[in-house]
Amino acid sequence: MSHPLLSNNNSTKLAAEFLKSGTSVRFQVQGTSMHPFLKDGDVVTVTPFDPTLLKKGALAFAQQPSGSFVLHRVTGCDGTRISLAGDAFVANDEEFPIEFVLGNVIKLERGHREVPLRKGVAMFWYHLRPARHLLRRLTRTRG
Repeated sequence: MSHPLLSNNNSTKLAAEFLKSGTSVRFQVQGTSMHPFLKDGDVVTVTPFDPTLLKKGALAFAQQPSGSFVLHRVTGCDGTRISLAGDAFVANDEEFPIEFVLGNVIKLERGHREVPLRKGVAMFWYHLRPARHLLRRLTRTRG
């Protein structure tokens, strides 16, 4: 089934409304918080929230308690609360009630081709955060 591509500045708000009504969506990723695995301009397909798909390493689309929207990696879930983190971040994970999750990313496209979601590789990258943080600090003090 083909899903329409949402591509305006309010695409995340519009995506949230579609997902809440039970409709899958496609939209362009904006920003660099998920670099290197998702890049600005990549297109994701998101299905309405299914808790059985919330495994460590999966990508979830959520509305934070502050009202902003994020598409980040699941780093933990106990059934009532979820932890998410951007792949580019070395800071702490975001944690909030699972009710804030709106959808699950099931497909990633770059250009006109599908790109594997690479959950295992991404979780390895996530666990390297302390080393990446140290490396960032060392390169800043040298430069």
